[in-house]
Amino acid sequence: MSKIIRGAAIALAVLTLAGCGDPTNASRDALSHPVAPSGPPNLVWIIAEADTVALETLAAEGARFTQAFAVTPNRGAGRSAILTGMPPAAFGAHGPGGKTAPPPTVRSVAERLRATGYFTTFASHDPETAALGDAFRPPPRDGAPPGADRVPLGSWDQVGAEAHWRHRDRRQPFFAVLDLTGTGMRTSDSDQRIAQILAELDADEAAGNTAVFAFTEPRPPARTVDRTLTAADLQITLAVRWPGHIPPGIVRDDPVTTVDFAPTLLSLGGAPIPDHLPGRVLLGDSEMDVAHPSSALADVRRTIRDWMVSADRAPSDETAAGQRPTTARPESYPRGGIFHVAPRVSITCPTEGAVIEYTTDSFEPFRWRLYTGPFRFVDWHLRFRCGRLGYHDSEVVKYDFDVEYNWWDY
Repeated sequence: MSKIIRGAAIALAVLTLAGCGDPTNASRDALSHPVAPSGPPNLVWIIAEADTVALETLAAEGARFTQAFAVTPNRGAGRSAILTGMPPAAFGAHGPGGKTAPPPTVRSVAERLRATGYFTTFASHDPETAALGDAFRPPPRDGAPPGADRVPLGSWDQVGAEAHWRHRDRRQPFFAVLDLTGTGMRTSDSDQRIAQILAELDADEAAGNTAVFAFTEPRPPARTVDRTLTAADLQITLAVRWPGHIPPGIVRDDPVTTVDFAPTLLSLGGAPIPDHLPGRVLLGDSEMDVAHPSSALADVRRTIRDWMVSADRAPSDETAAGQRPTTARPESYPRGGIFHVAPRVSITCPTEGAVIEYTTDSFEPFRWRLYTGPFRFVDWHLRFRCGRLGYHDSEVVKYDFDVEYNWWDY
């Protein structure tokens, strides 16, 4: 027990000293006043397995953050922090088996950007990835089809190995996540894939208006009686490239955590930043004072303490038993029918904090749209569903419409 206490104390001291760091004025000014973009910037996240040559090159072309930390060594819980901008400790998602449903106000950054008009994609060679929603993925339901509830509903326009920003309307800005981790991904493969991603941005003439965030994830330490968690276990590599906006060779020494990613992207994308997000904006005119470390560092310190006492913690009864709520059945008005004028359709879901998706496609694969408000319906079939982080998705509801109107009137 004394080893654990001493190790935790050392780790906390390291983080406390990190919180006192202050970047040079040149680095700070260079990132605080980027050139005004021609429109909302495209946003790319590259999740790499390790610090590779390609990451070093990308950092040299932009900014490197030397004191970047994850807020938990647990991969699933860490991805929940990246996805939502909330430290897992805030809703108990950081322990072993700590899959949980967050409060209704917690939504994914992808969903928030999608609501402002972004085309969102999550690409991974690993079919088992949960598109950054690992910590919120509920246990499988009896009789549920394979892959059910695998992806957080409402977050992504496309998920899978073929997901790509090129599938969007060319007028849309995009938020693309490319997961290069998992089994079978060698360092050389990762380098080649990063180079390919950057080459595709160049080919699309999108590099100048695309902020690329490349980062690694911590490797979970072995959980043994005498194994302590240190700051080094939580440190990650973080590099950001944005040609024409971030000068090359910038070095930032201020503490950064993964809960800072969400508010930074929301700020760059012009989306509202919820008051409950504890992180800070790292880039752009809305950048918060970097002389003061993110309040999330307190959660990093708490993570170290919690990790010490949770080594033998069993999954909660709710998780172990698979007793997770199911999002309530959504409803629309009107519920189909025959119309002489294109009806105005509204969709609601009784579950607080739920997100709604709908499609008017007649054949699979359906292209699901994020519902943001009532719309005029001029098609034949309406399908819709709703979900919430940590909940099972609702059933898909389908209504048929017969709109008998003169096309030239519309």
